[in-house]
Amino acid sequence: MEGGAAEARGAKTALLEQRIREAIGSESISAFTARTGISRSYLYDVFRGKEASVALLSAIATNTSFSLQWLATGQGMPAPDFAESTVLLPRMEGHRPSGSLRRTGERKLVELSLLETFALNPARAAVLTVEDDGMSPQIRTPDEVLVELPVDGISDEGIYVLASGCSFPIRRARRRADGRWMFVADAPAVQSVFALPDDGEIPVLARIRCVLLKRLT
Repeated sequence: MEGGAAEARGAKTALLEQRIREAIGSESISAFTARTGISRSYLYDVFRGKEASVALLSAIATNTSFSLQWLATGQGMPAPDFAESTVLLPRMEGHRPSGSLRRTGERKLVELSLLETFALNPARAAVLTVEDDGMSPQIRTPDEVLVELPVDGISDEGIYVLASGCSFPIRRARRRADGRWMFVADAPAVQSVFALPDDGEIPVLARIRCVLLKRLT
């Protein structure tokens, strides 16, 4: 229980830091804090998990075009001019009891042009944090990926999120000589193949379209 709570706090801190850094943009931390009157050491404490005060977030909102609501919660558009070129996509996570992907309640801002690259309808797009190293180093824990769901069909060499017991492996689809599909890992140290079950049910939850954020581990 404690481990799960700590993990949730860490994820919340990482998302808050990501929003604050997006608001800061290309300006250095030193220059930004000097310009806004924010304590540089306190800002780094927030990045390390200390609770962000309303005063801190208000100072950032006042000195940038970003909204206080978005900075504090991740909800809504970051700024008015984002509405035409971006979309807020739901964040998904694996729900082990049901073997499905469910919304976390958080959302991530994504450029509409990226979705257009894959002819991807925003209503079928979401963001997922990877929990499997089967496609390492191309995709690995805890990268963020853009996914399409539900999956209408399988494409050869496409990369998919599967449901396997209490885990959500990520594998590459390949068509076998008999016409059936198998799912193969790129990483040699990972279980390589998930064949389709005898009843033909394809345990595919989502298709990964691209990596949105590579995280250093």
